[in-house]
Amino acid sequence: MMGKPIVSDGFPIAIMVDGPGAPGRRGAIVADGRPLVPDWMPCPSCRGGALAAFLRDRAVGQVVARADLAAISALKTFQPPLHSVQGLEVTGASRHGKFLDLDVSGLHLVVHLARGGWLHWRDALPPAPPRPGKNPLAFRLRLADDSGFDLTEQGTKKGLAIYLVRDPAEVPGVARLGPDALALSRDELGKILGAQRGQIKGVLTHQSVIAGIGNAYSDEILHAAKLSRSR
Repeated sequence: MMGKPIVSDGFPIAIMVDGPGAPGRRGAIVADGRPLVPDWMPCPSCRGGALAAFLRDRAVGQVVARADLAAISALKTFQPPLHSVQGLEVTGASRHGKFLDLDVSGLHLVVHLARGGWLHWRDALPPAPPRPGKNPLAFRLRLADDSGFDLTEQGTKKGLAIYLVRDPAEVPGVARLGPDALALSRDELGKILGAQRGQIKGVLTHQSVIAGIGNAYSDEILHAAKLSRSR
């Protein structure tokens, strides 16, 4: 049984896991019936880190059996080819702002889920490779023990993006990122905000200024600080 998807802000990273998973609250990540992340996590970066931690637990140390693309438009790079990861070991998982980075023996499978994308983890993937067509499935990564994940995207507006690169900085969106929101001290944040012009909400959500804060969580930050979003 699959748990219901949990909506997040700009980085929808609820993890669907085979098993007795139960629906979680908004902002929570639920797997096998237990919450992985509390619903008060303040920003997409927090949950992005939680997703990377989940994949480090489930995928790191395993060998990639197949990497199958079902939606050609989702793949944004062509060299190295996607099949290059087959037979290689998953050696790490991390994030860069709202980008997920799966390190496969030095090749980096970088994913941006945009607003409609989801990662579905399965302990036993279907045996047949996915077929391109009019369905939400965009990509499948199968590991040697037949576990792995699907990337899906609902809706007509497609924003999910997949990159295979040798260096995450080759991904334009990663190269443009500012300092990570979770790594900033109060003084550092003050200097960044003091150097910017424009409405504070736009500054907070501009990924080249501060990486990892999305639309809804910028509103929560401003509400907690008792500041107007139009200031």
